[in-house]
Amino acid sequence: MAFEPNKITKEHIRNAVSRIKEEGIDLIPSTRWDVCIDKEKYPPKDIMRYAHQEMNGENLWIHSGGRDTNRFLERLGFDVVEKENISNPIKELIQKYKVDLRQNNLASEVYKWKLLKKFQGRPNLNAPDFYEEIKSIDYSNLIYGVGIGVIHHIAKDRPEPYRDCFITLFNEEFPLANRLQKFSSETLKIYRELQPNPKHSHHHDERTMATLLTYYNPGKYALYKDSFYQKYCQLLGIKSKKVGEKYLHYLNLLDDFISDYLVYDNELLELVNDLLPDDAFEDENHKLLAQDILYRMLDGVVTPSQKEEKAFQDMLKKSSTDDLNVYFHVLDRLIEELDIADEAKLTFSTSELLSFQIGIRYCLNLKGDKFDFIAPEEYTIEGVHKGQFEGKTQPSFFHKASAEVVMQHYPAIKQAVQSELENNKYSNKKKHDNLAFRKAAFDKEYRTSMFDYQEIKPMTTKEIIRPFEKPAFPLNQILYGPPGTGKTYNTIELAVELITGKKDISHSANKRTFDRLKREGQIEFITFHQNYSYEDFVVGIKPDLDHADLKFRKNEGIFYKICERAKQDYEMPQKQTSSSSPKSFEEVFDEYFKPLIDDGKEIEIAMKSGKILTIIEIKGNSIRLRYHSGSEKHSLNKDILKQAYEDRDAFEDRNISDNGNYNNYRYVLEELWELGKQYNIVKHLKNYVLIIDEINRSNISRVFGELITLLEEDKRLGAENELKLTLPNGEQDFALPPNLYILGTMNTADKSIALVDIALRRRFEFTGFYPTKATIDALAAEGKVHDDVPALLAAINKKIFDKKGADYLVGHAYFINELTDTDLVKTIKRKVIPLLMEYFSGKIDVVRELFSNSGYTIAYDTDNYDWAIAKA
Repeated sequence: MAFEPNKITKEHIRNAVSRIKEEGIDLIPSTRWDVCIDKEKYPPKDIMRYAHQEMNGENLWIHSGGRDTNRFLERLGFDVVEKENISNPIKELIQKYKVDLRQNNLASEVYKWKLLKKFQGRPNLNAPDFYEEIKSIDYSNLIYGVGIGVIHHIAKDRPEPYRDCFITLFNEEFPLANRLQKFSSETLKIYRELQPNPKHSHHHDERTMATLLTYYNPGKYALYKDSFYQKYCQLLGIKSKKVGEKYLHYLNLLDDFISDYLVYDNELLELVNDLLPDDAFEDENHKLLAQDILYRMLDGVVTPSQKEEKAFQDMLKKSSTDDLNVYFHVLDRLIEELDIADEAKLTFSTSELLSFQIGIRYCLNLKGDKFDFIAPEEYTIEGVHKGQFEGKTQPSFFHKASAEVVMQHYPAIKQAVQSELENNKYSNKKKHDNLAFRKAAFDKEYRTSMFDYQEIKPMTTKEIIRPFEKPAFPLNQILYGPPGTGKTYNTIELAVELITGKKDISHSANKRTFDRLKREGQIEFITFHQNYSYEDFVVGIKPDLDHADLKFRKNEGIFYKICERAKQDYEMPQKQTSSSSPKSFEEVFDEYFKPLIDDGKEIEIAMKSGKILTIIEIKGNSIRLRYHSGSEKHSLNKDILKQAYEDRDAFEDRNISDNGNYNNYRYVLEELWELGKQYNIVKHLKNYVLIIDEINRSNISRVFGELITLLEEDKRLGAENELKLTLPNGEQDFALPPNLYILGTMNTADKSIALVDIALRRRFEFTGFYPTKATIDALAAEGKVHDDVPALLAAINKKIFDKKGADYLVGHAYFINELTDTDLVKTIKRKVIPLLMEYFSGKIDVVRELFSNSGYTIAYDTDNYDWAIAKA
């Protein structure tokens, strides 16, 4: 059946949710977004997959996660929200990777980009000699060494049957799962003809097949290794799949990783783009980048344990630098004798064995606050580990499995070293060509930031240079009212207005801006609960689950982090630039491209890397480009350029199609924006907003502690009564800047918070949100609620007000987009009546009487113990 996403209705989604609940179907948790359906949260892609099945019987969803999927749900009236994790391990993973890039560039892994550039589309299935074709492809360490040997063996002795296997594997007309299964089984049959011994594996496992697919079509497939796949599953808190299903699962996870995080991280994409050489594969879909992040951060670099470090230090304290020459020589011999590359004993390949040897040579000692490294010159040449060093001395830690082997044979190593020294077989004065050393320093601070990463704190407090200005809006504000009145919904509008100064913009546009500002760190959103504490919110310590022994690490809460970001911006000098009226796109386009249009002079744009992007021709709506590498296959569309010029937010949120050409558009747009003075105005102090949903659900005194005093306007930095406090962790002079706004929401129907008002009243201004007649009539006029809703709510809310007061009214949000009679009745039955039964302690007669004169009658069926609802 066809993939028909646009035919999915709200009813299909609700039916899918009902089925998931009834059958207890396990869903794959999303990494970043959840869709809210009937006050419960679900992973968007899985919901759409089962909704598609409800629609036409096909359990299918081919759109990537993130915005591509979220838009379908939002169009149908469902809220899609970002997960409310205080600590996001995936963001931390990406941040670690950025730290590594800035320190090491792509030195150890750039060979993958080069290999895919050189061999993409290979093997050529029509090559006259398939064995020569296979043999000419360099798979490097992306396939185990013994696996490459098997590939060459089969290709040489059975080239045509083997070619048929590849034709099957690359045939996109069939599902990938079928192709993988058939390729594995058919290659095994061929290999058994050559090697009947069942103990010998044919090594065409999921890693090998992933590499073959990626070489052939790197835009669609990704490199894979089971070790970091397993670790990524652990990081997400999900179960890994069984053999044969892992690569498919991995590709789905990778798609979500890319769509939820990488496509929005311009800093990362620019950093990587600037580091890639001219002969690197253009990874437009970010598959290779995603794999590199997971491999490097979860599997590729492992530090020695404390026990291992101590053992090496103990040995090295007794050895001089010259003695180490002997140690290395002996270690080479022991590595050969111990046969540690035997795959039956270890799970690393020959290339990883080289990494192990290099790592041992690098990691010598810990002295003071620095690691000291010594590297043999012979290990800096390209070819030993496929471009790992490229002529530079870069540290390479040994794998954990390798370290365990070294420690296992440590006594033998030590004895051999002592024996060599005693026999004086190798004089300390004798120089060996293959043991020429050079020193290299490796700062311990980098190691800490790489492997024990915690978000780097902004600069410490400096002399305040910005005078205090009374904020135009209250710094602390709580939106309060009964449930379903749009309190949380309106925090989006208010937060965007506080930061941008723009008001009366559509909610969808505000939501895009809100999401962008959240990604950029100017907005944080959190929901309080009864177990929330000061340590979660401000600062404290938490158990470090990465260590077997009980250890604790410093935890910086969401309040502390956004406060520090706001304070850093507050303490920075105000940037002064001239302002002028912006020019139209047509004016700027004609002015900027005049040399090319009139005289044919090519226009060069300097990229951040120092490389040149050249505009070579304008033909109709097409603007042709030339890369620094000489490639001329990319072009820009003038209409898209105009859209992006006029709506920068939409472009940066990737809501304007860029044909996968985002960075090229960005380089040209920055030139046009500057020329048009589009954003060349006085840069004011940036505001930051912390939204605390359900602020009344926690113990305010416990969560805020002494900081509740700092919230007051006159206690902020630069104010008349500026106040600074010492935090429990010893940090001194902690204060709140005046550009940090706090928005809270409070449900007045929850009377467990009666005392909170007293504690917060002096620090917060309160804005009421109620289901007023004007609000409900406006929603009905806009077609957002059923025509019966105004009369229905007016009737029941009047009676509720008379009995219990305004704090218990029924909000209009329950009825948004429930436009059919069926939807309205279902909402009354499943949402409104349960709420009213809670309000009135389960008194059926009282609840039934509330609906008199509402246009609907309700009755409780004591035979079926259910409510019957009818239109009057």
